[in-house]
Amino acid sequence: QAYVEEVSKRFSDVFSAMNQIMNVGKRCFEASKSSQPLLEPFRSAPGSFTLMNPPPTEASISLADLGSYDAFAPLWPTVIPAVLKALGVTMQAWSPAVRSKLLSNPVQRFVLALSDEEAIVATKKFVAGGNPMQEVEDQGYVIKGSNKRRADLMPRWSGWLNETRNCPLQVLGMASMHRALYSPELQQFYPSIVHIFSDQNLKSMEHRHMVQLLKQFVEPLLLSTPFTLYSTYLTPLLGPILSHLRWRLDASWRVQGNKIGSSAPSSADSDAAARDCAQGASSDAWYESYYSYAGLFCGDMDAIDNEACVDKVRREATHAWCDTMQAALALKGDWAMTLANLAKEGDSRKKGQALKINANSTVRTENDAHVDALNLLRIDAMSQYLLQEEVIAAPVVMTAINCLVYPDAHTTRRAIKICHRILECTAHVPKYENALSSMFETCVAQIVREPRWMVGIEWDVLALARDLYCRLVLGQGLMPGGQGPGLQCNQGQGGEWVQHKNAESPREGGGVARVPCAAPRNCLAALEGQSVATVRKLEEDLNSKRSSKDQKATLKDFFRVSAEIMKAKEGVQSPGLFTRADKQESVLKDKASGEDEPKSAKKKKKKKKPPAQGHD
Repeated sequence: QAYVEEVSKRFSDVFSAMNQIMNVGKRCFEASKSSQPLLEPFRSAPGSFTLMNPPPTEASISLADLGSYDAFAPLWPTVIPAVLKALGVTMQAWSPAVRSKLLSNPVQRFVLALSDEEAIVATKKFVAGGNPMQEVEDQGYVIKGSNKRRADLMPRWSGWLNETRNCPLQVLGMASMHRALYSPELQQFYPSIVHIFSDQNLKSMEHRHMVQLLKQFVEPLLLSTPFTLYSTYLTPLLGPILSHLRWRLDASWRVQGNKIGSSAPSSADSDAAARDCAQGASSDAWYESYYSYAGLFCGDMDAIDNEACVDKVRREATHAWCDTMQAALALKGDWAMTLANLAKEGDSRKKGQALKINANSTVRTENDAHVDALNLLRIDAMSQYLLQEEVIAAPVVMTAINCLVYPDAHTTRRAIKICHRILECTAHVPKYENALSSMFETCVAQIVREPRWMVGIEWDVLALARDLYCRLVLGQGLMPGGQGPGLQCNQGQGGEWVQHKNAESPREGGGVARVPCAAPRNCLAALEGQSVATVRKLEEDLNSKRSSKDQKATLKDFFRVSAEIMKAKEGVQSPGLFTRADKQESVLKDKASGEDEPKSAKKKKKKKKPPAQGHD
């Protein structure tokens, strides 16, 4: 009893200290926002800064200068070393050498287990009425027969380790938001941060750890780093993380037999899992097996709940990657709001008015305009960095393409938005021809296969295929997100397309391929029932009618021919996640059998109101 209380108090003191650091840091950061000193260059010289002429604040700033408006700045040299030590020690518990020893011990193996709270959320086993955790606290869920109210350390381990990992990640994220991480005084600690997230440590992390890494640290780092320091601070860290995530997610979503992934080790087979870990942990094959069950250990949970936890954590890890990339490419969050303000300001100028209300319905102030100016510079710089720095661009683009085929509508819908932005940024860059052609081939394969899991998002995939074909083959530019009619470019000498004015401005639509790309044409000609002649006819139709609706309808009719032939050859399929959608569900159904577009995409006709009856 005394020992349990002593250990509990020790961990409680650690968590209290970390939470107090974060609370004080957040309050200081909020207080510093009122002065907004980083916006001073925009106040004194509005409209004078570009990526080639950055504002002086987009550079390393000393803690002494930061301390003039952020009272927390002087504390960072004391906080960071302790936080890094706590994070590094905690992550070592999941290294293969330690993991195999823990799994082989009938008590210590629960150090690696999910917490009861995480398991309850994943399996949605909420108790009806009252406190949903009461039954679990009394009887245990991941550890059967445990009781958190008793003097027992086992059911507390997982929660403690979650805190000793998540709190340091939040502190590192806060250091980047405060700009302290980029100060000369903390530069000595950055190699240690890079080392903590080295390839070997990344490999041994569970999916749920990766989720926290992306949300708490990587996303704030992307949005807060001065754009003049991208190669110094982002490349050493993001290169390994993004390359690893590409491999991890691909292994996690791999189909094994008739299902995706595998079940996680439980108490019943933890000894076998320990031997497997000890024997194969040095090989990529073992790690791929590890990712197939999200790296979890589910303790005493039954097989059904085990699979539910693995599935949920797999999806969360993939969603976290999508969310991080969307934030970095200004598809969500504060940067997306800046683009919305820019569009709204353009509409106001056409009317000869000034923008008075922001896109988020708040009153627009002078500071808002300066914040948007800084954000626009970072948006342009980040899109160039992510897609021009080779060690970053390759995993970003290939993971986005892979996400198009993972059987999860949430993932695919967001990956489509990311792919549109990638296309807008890179269509005119010759070295991206192969990657974008692969993206097109992936879209086409999904459309003609018509998997049941994709019902509801087929029009989004079709819109991406249209965007790709228009830009890569037809020389037609589109508005951001593949919206609007195809804007035809002229062909110059040598058959090159003459880029329109948006080619160097992805957030205004981007450009087109310099010359027509052969791979998308070959892809279409190779489909069942298609030929070079039918592809030429398709292009004639796409060129004659360039509205979004007409072009998507033309592509749909083209793909329907191939899909029907493939369906006839496949015969009757057994029900499953990858089974072809039936005729009523399919977006490729013919005009006689149903509507061309989902009802949500159609504009409802307003009924004309009868004229008011006047009095004589």
